[in-house]
Amino acid sequence: PTAVSLAWTDNRASSKMAFDGFDAVRFGLGLSGSAKIGAYALAFGQDGGSTTYVATTGGAATAPAGYLVRPKGSVAGTAWAAPTGLDGGYFNPANSVGIKHAAADTAPPALVAWNSTVSVGALFNKALVDTATSVITLDGSATVAVEYI
Repeated sequence: PTAVSLAWTDNRASSKMAFDGFDAVRFGLGLSGSAKIGAYALAFGQDGGSTTYVATTGGAATAPAGYLVRPKGSVAGTAWAAPTGLDGGYFNPANSVGIKHAAADTAPPALVAWNSTVSVGALFNKALVDTATSVITLDGSATVAVEYI
């Protein structure tokens, strides 16, 4: 078993369109010409999905007691914190996220498996869509990194 966290990178960050107070947890959908297409969010264990982990080889899948976050790319010793606001259910491209085994955990535990349904929710540039005269090709791109901690 190894302690890990997940960190997402928005490979189209410059194309992310601003919509509302959820913008911090959204990723860019790319460009159509020079126009921003929109933005999307990635969430785990939502819309009927689930998140489970296995702590030991041969162990049973268990739902986490919660999540912990810290700034992405943090060095060893950087404190983990309980997520606040939108970081509680969405992958924020600024953070790494880890599972809590117990409610009192202050760092992600060692795991042998992490399974999660990832939901995607997109918002589109209405002005672009309403005036489109050709196909708009979505070009959002994100990378997930497994960080060994």
